[in-house]
Amino acid sequence: MPRYLNRDRIALVAALVVPLAVTVVLLPFRTSLPNTSVALFLVVMVVAVAASGNRLAGALTAISAGVWFDFFFTQPYQRFAITKSVDLQTAVLLLVVGLAVSQLAARARRLEVITITDAGYLAQIHDTADLAQSAKAPDTDHPDPAGTTGRGNPRQPGGRRA
Repeated sequence: MPRYLNRDRIALVAALVVPLAVTVVLLPFRTSLPNTSVALFLVVMVVAVAASGNRLAGALTAISAGVWFDFFFTQPYQRFAITKSVDLQTAVLLLVVGLAVSQLAARARRLEVITITDAGYLAQIHDTADLAQSAKAPDTDHPDPAGTTGRGNPRQPGGRRA
């Protein structure tokens, strides 16, 4: 099985598990840690998964981070409801930033492939140029098989015979 399929599967699993794990770890600090700080921790997780996986994994991570942020860190706690406009804004921004980062990570991976491919083509061009430069010029000291050196082609009008 190709390596990228395993990487994408791992990233999809991480997309669902990592945000939940981070929110559970941060849960004891819910009263002392501002929600914006929690959202920034979750954005870092979204960036990590999006950078190692594909666009779908990054989007799932962003959605999962938004859901768990809402469930654990917005009042009323442990309900999928947001009552404060500040928390709603933070949740929406978390989702938007996560989706944007996923898109950027996918574009960066595509550009990396293009760069590697172009570097290979450039190396082939350099190799061909080196080969052409190192090839010997045809030897001009050999005898002329038609005996026409300096006198023109005898078979053409204006050509002289020996």
